[in-house]
Amino acid sequence: MARMRLGPLTLQSNLFLSPLAGYTNLPFRLVVREVGGAGLATTDLVNARSLLERNPKALKLIETSRMDRPLAVQLFGSAAEEMREAAAYLESLGMAAVDINMGCPVRKVCRVGGGSAMMTELDKTAVLVKGMVENTAVQSAPERLALLRLDTDWYESTRVALEVMFPRLSDNGVLIADDYGHYMGHRKAIDEYFEQTRTFPLLTRIDYSCRLAIKPSSPRL
Repeated sequence: MARMRLGPLTLQSNLFLSPLAGYTNLPFRLVVREVGGAGLATTDLVNARSLLERNPKALKLIETSRMDRPLAVQLFGSAAEEMREAAAYLESLGMAAVDINMGCPVRKVCRVGGGSAMMTELDKTAVLVKGMVENTAVQSAPERLALLRLDTDWYESTRVALEVMFPRLSDNGVLIADDYGHYMGHRKAIDEYFEQTRTFPLLTRIDYSCRLAIKPSSPRL
């Protein structure tokens, strides 16, 4: 089976165990992993508000173990602040990814604006997702970096990573842009950011796709 890259994750196969209500609990996931072949498993859908309230049922749904890796948690909800905080909490627990439920048609999920109801309010949903991405990036970023590797592929994810991470990169720190020569959105975000911030590191070509740069020292007053 072919390996697959999903954002920063390198998965051992392109086969995923999808969330299935009432079934994809820890014992079930471990059985599937023991059989072999699953590159990523996802939990049953979890209510973001219940997770923040540390509801025992919600905590049971995200129960995991050392053998249950990598693991994604599927969240549902429509309140942007709750979804942001729940995603940050899951990241602090070491979860590999967060899956946002936008397909469940069940009435009790849709009536609160979650599940497939999110696809009827695209602008609101886009703001919610953007906030989750930005919040987890800020929460997880160290105060100072010596090395910043951008393996972000797309315009929006690259732009957010630069805005959050590049100011924390030390003077003379190393920037690696993995996909500069491959993804146009990745390149556009980098070029725009450096143009707008008037920061012009020399991007050295490593190969067809990768570029490396040293962050210029801040001006001395």
